Amino acid sequence: MIIEAFLRWMKDARVADRSKAANALGRAYVQSAIKPIDEQAAELAMTYVLDDPSPKVRLALAQALVASERAPRHIILSLAQDQAEISSTILLGSPCLTDADLIDIMVTGTNQTHAMIALRRTVSAPVSAALVEVCRDYDAALLLQNPGANIPVIAFRRLAERFATHAQIRELLLDRAIPEDARLRLVDALSQSLAQSTFIQNVLAPGAISHVMTTATDDAVICLQQSASQRGSTIIQYLHVQRRLTPAFLMTLLHRGELPFLCAIFAELSGTSNKRVRSILADGRMQAVQNLLITCGMSEIIAADFAHTVILWRQARPSATASHMTDRRSSPGQLERLAERLEIADKRSDARGYAARQINAAA
Repeated sequence: MIIEAFLRWMKDARVADRSKAANALGRAYVQSAIKPIDEQAAELAMTYVLDDPSPKVRLALAQALVASERAPRHIILSLAQDQAEISSTILLGSPCLTDADLIDIMVTGTNQTHAMIALRRTVSAPVSAALVEVCRDYDAALLLQNPGANIPVIAFRRLAERFATHAQIRELLLDRAIPEDARLRLVDALSQSLAQSTFIQNVLAPGAISHVMTTATDDAVICLQQSASQRGSTIIQYLHVQRRLTPAFLMTLLHRGELPFLCAIFAELSGTSNKRVRSILADGRMQAVQNLLITCGMSEIIAADFAHTVILWRQARPSATASHMTDRRSSPGQLERLAERLEIADKRSDARGYAARQINAAA
């Protein structure tokens, strides 16, 4: 009888009074202040409130139900898709929403919807992964700053792919324990951003900018590989996809004595064991080295020059230590000249491949 009277009263009451009544009804329900026999009637009454023409009334009901796990599910879902202020209240705080609910809502939701989900007290790994696929940069930053967000590795990689050029997100990601390949993508983006800055362009000549940035990114790759937990396999895969495993870069690794990294790259590209690669580079004949490089995808011309470089590198190092090798690396200048030859040959090989693809496409 009380609920029936409530419904009759709601029909003609003022907005302020309806809001207070809706809030009181919701609080009474979640606090179990209504007799069990009247709970169904109370649910019907709250469902009726969902059709109230005033958003203030619906907001009052949302505020009463938002923190409770006892809130009727159909009412919570309806309020979660109401006007912005009402839906934000529910999305931000309701424990009744499941991961599936949140993912469904974000797919068809607005930017504000995404922001509220990113700011929830806890954001599960599946919800985080789904959110980074659809959110804008602002919401991604909110997610990264939320201590209750469980962000999986795949989501970190996706964030790096989507927002590497966004300075704030890049900084937030670099402060996290993200995969090495994602970190390298961010370093690349930072390098490009610096190269395009007015200050750098006013200070350095174009050729000098390219050299400085290439050297810096090469240094970053080597540092990341040295700290990687799995011998840099994800870094190698990233570099391979980005066409960064150029003869010039491989020459840089050889020149600096980064044998573990170089061997890991050749092993990854050729499918040969790391131990076998080490043996070939250290003691193999010229032809064996050349065959290994061809297996890695080098052309015969580039492989021949690189193999020659490996032989020179052996002769230039009086011991196996990188420091001795570095002390004598530049005395004849042969390695530097070979590096330039390799870079030119690599560029010409790329040009031939591009021309062949264009001709085939036109045929």
